[in-house]
This record gives sequence, structure tokens and C-alpha cells, in this order.
Amino acid sequence: MKIGLAIAALPGATDYTNSYTLAAISAWIKRTMPDVEVIYSQELNTLLGCDEVWCTATSDAWDQVNKLGREVTLAGKRFVVGGHHATALPETLRYGVAHRGPLETYSHPDELPLPDWSIFPDRKRPPVITSRGCPYNCNFCSSSHFWRGYKARSPQKVLEELQMHAAAGAKEIVIFDDLFVADKRRLRAIAESVARVGLDRIEYSCLVRANLIDQHTVDLLRLMNVRHLAFGAESGSDRMLALMNKRATVADSQRAIDILAANGYKPTISLIAGYPGETLEDLRLTRQFIERNRCKCNIIDVYPCMPFPGTRLWNWFVEARHIDVHYFDWQSLNLNRQTLDWDRYNLLTDQYSKQHLIEMISWNETEKLKAAA
Repeated sequence: MKIGLAIAALPGATDYTNSYTLAAISAWIKRTMPDVEVIYSQELNTLLGCDEVWCTATSDAWDQVNKLGREVTLAGKRFVVGGHHATALPETLRYGVAHRGPLETYSHPDELPLPDWSIFPDRKRPPVITSRGCPYNCNFCSSSHFWRGYKARSPQKVLEELQMHAAAGAKEIVIFDDLFVADKRRLRAIAESVARVGLDRIEYSCLVRANLIDQHTVDLLRLMNVRHLAFGAESGSDRMLALMNKRATVADSQRAIDILAANGYKPTISLIAGYPGETLEDLRLTRQFIERNRCKCNIIDVYPCMPFPGTRLWNWFVEARHIDVHYFDWQSLNLNRQTLDWDRYNLLTDQYSKQHLIEMISWNETEKLKAAA
């Protein structure tokens, strides 16, 4: 038996999470079904030569999932789909079989085998996911809903995976947890282990959270040679942060940026514009926040607010706009700035026009270019 793994994606998309997912699935198949051959391919003819095709995708590429599913099922092959979207809305799968029921998870992530990166032999900057889920519950994020809480791998298991990548010659590793610094004691154990065995020769990147940044945390990240940090400030308006259920404030973001700057870090910051209820005054406050911190940050990105399936924001959107998921334009959820189609975009706030949002994002992109020049 032969299983083909695939990622359905829009042109130009970069998705660390889905590649990691397939590497993890490949390892699980090889452990539980050792007689099965597993390959990864994006070529249709290669996939049709397999007995089964297992696919994952983000919501914006769901039309591509259904196109692939049609080809696979017409060829008489079994089509399997997983991921956040498939879990949240299995009824939108037109080809293959979808089941809705309780999410089955391992009681502890350490029970899973290490990801099988042999299916991606050319990957130069491997992602590592050391925990699943997030202890926070922001309205626009599906992580806590999808994973049913926060589950972390042990420091020993994390070290084992990092050593695997080091042995393969990795010079940079992206730690792609939703919140790598969620557990400070675990962070300390990982950082000290990395430094002790010499894995601090590798450069790391990770996501943090503004209200969790303090000097002790920064010292631990520096100890393990984390060079690049990013976090979502989301807005320069405390009113909007409360509406988002962010459980952090503008002051938290400012304090985090200042602490990082004092320690030689220039973080990457992401902000959201267009959240339901956002006004031009909120947008003005976000712009002021950007202007105050541009020189202290590596990059400040502003993204248009998107209602992704599996979030409370999606539930609001479906009810408020009377959305029929069977006819929804999934590409309207494309966040890639190079291919984002504003004509398809669903503006979520009724307090200003789409043109105001476009002007805000265009202004930020122009200022980014000036800062980089």
C-alpha cells in the first residue's frame, strides 16, 4: 500500500505548520503501519499513483482541496483530509468522507514519534513545534479551540528533536509554537539543556506574548540563542484588545518592546485592522503605536482581520452575515499581501470603509520600505 501526502495551497503560500503536520503524520504512519510506503508530492499524477491521498490545507485553499479530492475520488482512490479547517467544518469537504465527532488527541504529545523529515529532503530551515495549543483564548485564533487547551512536550523530547536537526546540518530552526514561552519552568529547562549540549550554535526564532516578556524570560531566550522574536500586539487601542479577548494591553506591548530593545532585540510585531467594532479613532491609535515603535522593531506588519473557521470570530461572522458555508468564497480568507484580493475581502467592521483599511495597510507597507532603505 502507498499513501501520498499533499498540501493544498494558493500560489506563493508558505506554511510551516502544514509541512510539520505532514512530517508528523508520516512518522505516525511508519510507526503504526510499517508496511505502508509514504511519499510527499504536489504533482497530481504522482498522487494518483498512490492507493490513498492524505491532504491538509488552510481555509483559503479549500477550493484546491475539493479540486484535488475530485480527481482522487474519480480515480477510485481514498481521499483523507485533516487540519484546522477540516476539523471545524468537515461538511465543506465535497469529495471523500467526513466525520464529525469528539476530537481525538494523544494524552501527551511525547507519545508521538519525532516528525519524519525525510519526505522533505530539501528543507533548510526546519520548523519545530514543542507544544500544542495556547493557554489564552483570543476571539480571532483557533488554536485553543482546535487543541482543546495547552499541551507541551517534555524538555527531553524537545532536545531530542533539536539534536535530530543539528545532526542533519541545520543552522537555523523556527520554533513554531503558538506560544513558546507559556511555561517559564519548561522554557528554563529547554534553554539550559540547549546551552549545555552545544545546540546554542543554532539560531532560533520563536513567538512570544507581550504580557509574558520580562528580563528573566529574555535571559533564557538569549541563553539558547534565540535571535528572532515575534508577537502579536494586535492593536494600539485597549478598547479593541478587550473586544478581541486578548488579555493584554497596549502598555504590555510597549513594555515588551522596550525590554527587548534594551536587550538588543528588534522584534517582529503583527497588528490586526478591521476587527468588528473598530473605529477610525482605534485605527488612529494603532497608527500612533506603529510610529512610536517603528525604529525599535525589525518589522511591523498590519493584517486585515480575517474570520477563520474554528474561532469565535468565525461564529460571529456566520451569524451576522448569514453565511452558507457550502457557497462561501474561501479565497476571501487569503492573508498573503502579494495575492490578497480586496474585491473578495469581507470587511468586518461597520465603522469605516474598506478604503480606510486599504489606506492604513498601504501606509504601513510604504513606511516599512522607507525604514528598510
